[in-house]
Amino acid sequence: MKRKLSQGILLLFVLALGFCACKSEDQPPDTTQPSLSEETGAEVLQDLLPTIDMGNREFVMITEPTWNEYNYFYADEYNGDPINDTAYRRTMYVENRFQFVMKYTELAGVLQALRNSDMAGGGDYDLVYPHPNDGTAALLTEGLLANLRELPNLHLEREWYSQQQVTDYEVNGNLMLVVSDYSIIGQGIAGLLCNADRYAALGYTDDLYDVVYSGEWTIERMTEIVKDTASVNEGAGDKIDYGLVFRSNSACNIFSHALGENILVRNADGEFELGFTASSMTAVAEALYELLYETNGNVLFGEGTDAMFPTSEMWTTYRQGSSLFITYDFGVFTRYLRELEFEVCYLPYPTLEGGADYRVVCGSGFFAIPAKAENTEESAVVLESLSIYSYEYMRPEFFNTILLGRLSENQNDYEMLEYLHNNKFYDF
Repeated sequence: MKRKLSQGILLLFVLALGFCACKSEDQPPDTTQPSLSEETGAEVLQDLLPTIDMGNREFVMITEPTWNEYNYFYADEYNGDPINDTAYRRTMYVENRFQFVMKYTELAGVLQALRNSDMAGGGDYDLVYPHPNDGTAALLTEGLLANLRELPNLHLEREWYSQQQVTDYEVNGNLMLVVSDYSIIGQGIAGLLCNADRYAALGYTDDLYDVVYSGEWTIERMTEIVKDTASVNEGAGDKIDYGLVFRSNSACNIFSHALGENILVRNADGEFELGFTASSMTAVAEALYELLYETNGNVLFGEGTDAMFPTSEMWTTYRQGSSLFITYDFGVFTRYLRELEFEVCYLPYPTLEGGADYRVVCGSGFFAIPAKAENTEESAVVLESLSIYSYEYMRPEFFNTILLGRLSENQNDYEMLEYLHNNKFYDF
């Protein structure tokens, strides 16, 4: 090592590996809504799902308070917001196709609500979207959730499900939680936001998207850019205050995962065991130490909750154009992108040694079906339909309207966001 790391620094990296989660003008309602079968790409919905009649019963989905406001799981009218209106068309489609009435319920304490329902015989809830950090272990171990592998009409190997999550969360043929495009707006997309205008003004000519796709986006390369940015401040060039704004209370663990660390890995028998090794942890710690502490003081550190982020020094500094990079969650902080007055590009966290095996860390977006739902097979059909519809229509609307915003004409940005979404990494 170039410099001896203190035990405190190493401990910081280890402890940080704990997994952390995550209008336009009104217009008259569209009363001439086409059926989905008339829309482009709808054949997959028609072909994969049976037509069932649920007898106009209530279909109850539960989640945490205020979450529908940001996730758009359910909408009951048009209001001119493209995301809301897509959610409304989705609601109308599934209700009409399967003959039920969707009810969205927000409860403080999803785990306890499921426990109470289970003790009373069940049947109260048909679909659940739990908080990823609140009671997940209990949900998995108390028998409250159905095994999705045992339910028909869930095509868990298809592209509207996170394949890495499905693979790593399945244990001995049991899969209780699944991440699909139905929750795409509520999923984390941990990455780096780069000020593209500043990048060009500082004399960098390599297209960073080409660098990513070629597998050459490494922490060494990023460190050199941050160092070069610091050297510009010492001369007469285009001054920039920081090379990187680093949200230290969440970015350390994400960097460590991106650099190849796993909390759990499967052994030769398919069983989970701790994935840390002394040699790999040392390499990760060295690389992070060089980026954060050997770049001429060109890193701005910040902490704080998600709610504090929009008024923090971190975001203010970046929004004012005073930093080249910022650690960012495109899933959590989508609405703040529209505040930027410069062009940006979206990047994954770098790898340690190169190669295009990028890890876009996510810890949210889970759906489950209660073991004692009124009809678990009907719940599966509805979840599948919502997921497919979201893949066909909500995903592109989300990228164009929320993530890209004013950059909606930039096809390269769109393709990179698709790339990031498809490289999401879940560590069980």
